Amino acid sequence: MMPPMSPAPTTMFRARPGYASGALCFAGTKIRVETLFNYLCDGGTIDEFLEEFDGTVDREQATCAVETAAREFVQRHVRCCICKPDGTPWRARRVALAKKGC
Repeated sequence: MMPPMSPAPTTMFRARPGYASGALCFAGTKIRVETLFNYLCDGGTIDEFLEEFDGTVDREQATCAVETAAREFVQRHVRCCICKPDGTPWRARRVALAKKGC
């Protein structure tokens, strides 16, 4: 079970048409959240990312992005894995997992 997230993702990120091509950016910047994930996928660290953008993005924002992505991934994966063979949700199983804290 993942720990509760700190600040709401809606206060940490922004996406507006005409601003950084409408991409999801760290609030108050034009730095795309995708850039952080590119750093991580290329073997970089959050520290290296933060150093590269020298105070423009703070650790709380970067951590929130990773936590939010992880939660989204887990939620989607669990939804996919607890379906009947015909693809319909298996509600009893989902409720049982929720009670266990999954």
